Amino acid sequence: MARAKTRDAEMGDFKVDVVGIGFPKCGTTWVANMLAQHPEVDFAKDKEPHYFFADSLIAGNSPLKVGSLAEYKGQFDNDGRLRAEFSVDYLYSDGLAKRLLDHNPKVKVLICTRDRADFMNSYFWFDKSSMRGHEMASNLDDQLLYKENSIGQTLIQRSKFGLYVDKFLKNFPASQVMLIEHKSIKDNPKELLSSLWNFLGISSFSPQGINEKVNTSMAIRSVKSAQVINFTFGLLQRVGMSKVTFWLMRNKSIRSLYEKFFKKKFSKPALSPATIDLINSTLEDDVKLLKTTLGKHGLL
Repeated sequence: MARAKTRDAEMGDFKVDVVGIGFPKCGTTWVANMLAQHPEVDFAKDKEPHYFFADSLIAGNSPLKVGSLAEYKGQFDNDGRLRAEFSVDYLYSDGLAKRLLDHNPKVKVLICTRDRADFMNSYFWFDKSSMRGHEMASNLDDQLLYKENSIGQTLIQRSKFGLYVDKFLKNFPASQVMLIEHKSIKDNPKELLSSLWNFLGISSFSPQGINEKVNTSMAIRSVKSAQVINFTFGLLQRVGMSKVTFWLMRNKSIRSLYEKFFKKKFSKPALSPATIDLINSTLEDDVKLLKTTLGKHGLL
């Protein structure tokens, strides 16, 4: 935490104005794309710098992030426009509200949410397309039904939107928060964008691709290739070359080549009614908590 305080003290006049803080697989890439096109927005070169991420509230959750003030400043053109970024794991980070307010007391925050069963299915297949996908069950139904499996438990923990939003709003002014539901992106994108521009205090604008799907499901072409890449990255990190793995994962050209040669488009299967019931019953209290929290803060 001392490091975070030092970083904020060093910020000087450099302030980020808009920060998307969660949740993954809830339309955050679409929102980021819309923001990046607006002529009055200076959007981060990498969608997810995760600069303000510190101690994780989820075991094993440690996203790639920029580590220095110089790197973070370098994410922006710093030309007087509204600086914005969207790091989807921020809400899983302990003490986030204080770090954001210490950095900029007037910072505005975006939170994307989604139906829990849809979120879990989408996140499962996203995770399964990663280098560790070979360690996972063949589908979400099986993954959740396994007893005492860490991947299934982590998915459930990630899905507790109410827990993380409630914790955040206890320490952050709700007037500086906009909630974005995934369903509204699909059903009313123009109306949503109008509300977003109004919330940010910038002029009306019609970006390209408002009806296009982004960040769609992918699958690994070869399990063996994924295992080799996973082993290589793990080895680099163990020998103290984490910066190399960070650069490789952040480099857009390398990431594009990786997705072209090692991944393929994929239509994720629908969840069984039994799995939907399991998810809904498991997260019933958290769904109620989110609704109560949002209502209390006037965000419904």
